[in-house]
Parts: sequence; C-alpha cells; structure tokens
Amino acid sequence: MFRFPSSTVLILGLVAALSVSAPGHAQSSKSAAAGQLPPDAPGGTAPAPEAEAEVVTGDYLDSQPAFDQAWAKLREKMGDADLYALTIDPTRIQVQTRPRDGGTQLDGWTVERTSGLFARTAVTGPVPTRPSGPVLDLETGYFAQSDLPLDRLLAILDQAEPMVPLAQPGRVTNLRIARQLSFGAQLSMGDVRWSVRVDNGHEWGTVQVSADGTLLGADISRTLRGQNRNFLTQADWPFDAVERGFDNIFGGGETIYEIKALSHGIEVTAQAAEAADKVVTYRWNGGMFTRHSFGLAPNVELLRPSGNLPFDMASAGLARLPAILAAASAAVPGACGTVDRAKAVRPRPASGDARTVWVVELKADPNASETCVVEVGADASIVSSRLPPSQSAPEGYLSGAGMLAGIAGVQAGFGADAPVFELTFRPDRVDVNAPDPADPSM
Repeated sequence: MFRFPSSTVLILGLVAALSVSAPGHAQSSKSAAAGQLPPDAPGGTAPAPEAEAEVVTGDYLDSQPAFDQAWAKLREKMGDADLYALTIDPTRIQVQTRPRDGGTQLDGWTVERTSGLFARTAVTGPVPTRPSGPVLDLETGYFAQSDLPLDRLLAILDQAEPMVPLAQPGRVTNLRIARQLSFGAQLSMGDVRWSVRVDNGHEWGTVQVSADGTLLGADISRTLRGQNRNFLTQADWPFDAVERGFDNIFGGGETIYEIKALSHGIEVTAQAAEAADKVVTYRWNGGMFTRHSFGLAPNVELLRPSGNLPFDMASAGLARLPAILAAASAAVPGACGTVDRAKAVRPRPASGDARTVWVVELKADPNASETCVVEVGADASIVSSRLPPSQSAPEGYLSGAGMLAGIAGVQAGFGADAPVFELTFRPDRVDVNAPDPADPSM
C-alpha cells in the first residue's frame, strides 16, 4: 500500500488545521480589538449583512410605489439636474439632463428593473447622448424636476387614459415629457408637455397634458373612432365643449371671421393676437385643438371686401351644430340629402343689425356636381334656401310671382327704402347692384 511521506502528512494536517481555525481566530481578534465578543463566544452577536431594498412589484406606468422607488434611486445618482426629456416605459425610465461637464451633449440616465428570482433596480449613467426631439436652442429646452407633479403620476395617467376612444380596452404604454415647438410669429421652444400614449395593440392615441398635470386634449387620428369621424353626420361629438374650447383660445369678443365645419375637423379663423393685420386658424380634430396656420393666412383686410364682419363664438351657436345641419337638410327634403360642408359667417347687411348665419351646402349624393345652399341661423331657424338649377322651377324668378318674391327678398335684405341701381332676374337668383352701405360713394 502506498503511503505519503511523513513530512507530507504533516503539511496536509497543518493546512487542514488552518482552514478551520484561521477564520475564527481572525474574527475573534478583530472583535476583541473592537471591544466586542466574538460571534461564537457566549453572548456574541454577528453583524447583519447589508441588503438591497425589496423591489416593489408593478410597472412604472401602473404603480405609483414602483415608480417612486425607481425615481428615488435614479435621483440618488443624478441629483436635481435640469431635465431635457423624460421617457417612462413599463420597466424603464430614461432621462436626458443638463451635462455636468458643460458640453454640447446631454447626460443620459437609465433606471431599469430586472425580473425573475433576483429582481433588482439598476441605474446606469451618465452617458453622453444627443438630444431627442427637435432642438432650436439647447438652453431653452431645459426644465426643472420640481416643475413636474410626479408624485401624482398615476392619478394623472388614470385621467388621461379615457380620453382616447378605443374600440377595445387599452392602457398607457409610454409617457414622454419635454418642451414642444411653438409655432407663433417665430418658431421657438414652447411649454413643457406630457405626451401620454394609450394603446390596445390595434389602435392608439396620444393625450397631451400640461406641465402641471392639466389635461389638454387627445390626438385620436390613429383610433378607429378618429379615422371614421365625420362631424357633419355624427351628432354624438361634444360640440358644447368644442365651443367653450375655442372661446377660451380666442378669449371672447368679436374677433372671429369664419367657422368651418368639415367632415374631419372644425376650423376657426380669427384675428391674431400677435398681429392686428393677420388672422390665425385653429383646428379641432375630435380630441384636441391645434394651431393650424399663421403668417400664411390672409390679411384681415382681404376678408372685408367679401362683406363678412367679425363675430363672437356664442353668436354662431357651434354647440348646436347637429341641430343646424338637420334643419338645413329638412329645408330641402328629397333634393339634396347629404351635407357637404358648412361655414358660419356674419355678412355685412345693407341695413339693420348683422346676423351670424351658417351657410350649408348639400348634395343629392357625395359625387353630385350640383349643390343646394341653405342659410341657417344660430338658433337653427331657416334664413334662406336655394335649389340647384336642375331642380328649380323652369321659370324661377322669371315668372311674375317669382319676380315679386325676388323683390320682397331684396327689400328684406337691403331695407324697403334702400337705393338700388339695378336688379337682374335669373331662373335661380336675383342679382342686385346697389351702393355699398359701408361706403355709399362706391
């Protein structure tokens, strides 16, 4: 039988003894040096190991505690640095902040939660990153963390979600917070906005929220409801709220020159607050108000030769648009059954008070070339109606009765004693040549 040499046995025994006794000896010496009893001595206590806080369950877009924990861990590293953009996904938060080194690239930070048996929250950064989104002037794009009510994140998201009309239930899948471009007299970085995406996997929309958490509106153009919207035929849209929204935008007063009701949107053109000689157009698309045009819009003076006067929102009765359009259709039964377009204007009268009316164009079918035109008051009363030539009586205003009716219409519109240069009777209308009431010399 093979045997180790005696010297080898001695060495192996010494190593075994050290492997057992050395740790305890070292710990006893350290404890004694600190004036403490060793853990294995009577009355000794071992120090508790330092462990990471338990990760809160739930994702960052549906659990306020989960978000709060991740945000606190992120702020431990990045501090109170000014933000350029904040993006929140279910399991990740990404932030772009003012660079610590004063460079031209932003500091990028990420906090991400891993799942599984050893779930943990990991923070990475700062990493140099390029600005996400439009950049006009980097300095004007920053905003303070204290500007955001992130302690109410889930309450705000819960209010935003129902603003997107989805055919099937959805959920908030992404949130981005950054400054938006402002399309005013000149392009600039505007207010801080939250863009909340609500998605069900088949359709989605985006809710806009102000920096303080106020809901502003929703872009529903990617939803089935938005894609199939038709404000000329669907009466279940909140036109009363739309009227209030436009009134808030323009601040009341007689500044509006035209309201257009189209199948896909409501557009209001009014005098621009930035420049007295310009007009601006805002559009409502079914979920939010957007500034549609400025600068390229016509000069206010170009609108006046048409005879239209400015009016206020209340006088147009936008809240009653479904009733106004229904009255127009009823005024020409069987002749023109489809509303093609409608607009509210305030024609300059020959005499008396000016009245805001809706000019509604209708067709027998969407592809028809001829139109019926019905003027309707804000109270849904009929002011006038005109059939296309092919559907009018052959003699029209050329018959004796038609001429009398035409003269009566002229007197009603211009006044019984108003001077008239010339009347021209046609089958479908009466043309009037008369002095301009605003400038009799013309």
